[in-house]
Amino acid sequence: MSVVRVCALESLRDALVEAIPALDGHVCIGQPDSNHSAGWPNVTLLAMKWAWVPFQEAEVGSPEGVPSTVVYSVGEHEAPVQIRVEAATPLERDTLAGQIVDVFIGAQTEDGYPRPGILMTDVTDCGVLPWRAAWELENDELVYMPIMDRHYEAVIELTGIIPALVTRLGVYTIDELRLGLSSLTVSVDADTFTPPNVEVVSIAEDGTISPVTP
Repeated sequence: MSVVRVCALESLRDALVEAIPALDGHVCIGQPDSNHSAGWPNVTLLAMKWAWVPFQEAEVGSPEGVPSTVVYSVGEHEAPVQIRVEAATPLERDTLAGQIVDVFIGAQTEDGYPRPGILMTDVTDCGVLPWRAAWELENDELVYMPIMDRHYEAVIELTGIIPALVTRLGVYTIDELRLGLSSLTVSVDADTFTPPNVEVVSIAEDGTISPVTP
């Protein structure tokens, strides 16, 4: 699993723990590790095979302080994702799974408008630019698994969507744009880039111009 996809799942884990503090230390990605609390309840985030859905590239932005690098979005990565909830009793399983489903049903936009079923999580420390992952709840019905080793399991099914971002280095940028206005053909001084006897103006980002004093 690539680092970017792990970062996305970590952002989902963090969002669940923030909404349900009792899950702190009880959520793992893929398989339980040494930092995963022993015993139940346990919540495991499992992503199936990610598929790339391409579309026309669009510039996302340039990292601050790295003007020669530009980030482009070239599509999305999508994958079925399961949230597996394990508990010692059916009541504990159903309560915890219901709380997790409620996190998705109660999801909101950045402006505070309801967006039920689609949870957005921010990833700020993976890659050269921050980005967002989307987690779409497929339905609010739980899939119950057989009883194993005296514990009870339910599965919540999602679709995970993360942007496919690529970086390009050595991108040329314009620090200052000047225009010389003349009705005659003149040569330009290679040292100063200023045509002689020509009115020179500086062009700002908003398209306004201002005279440049030689």
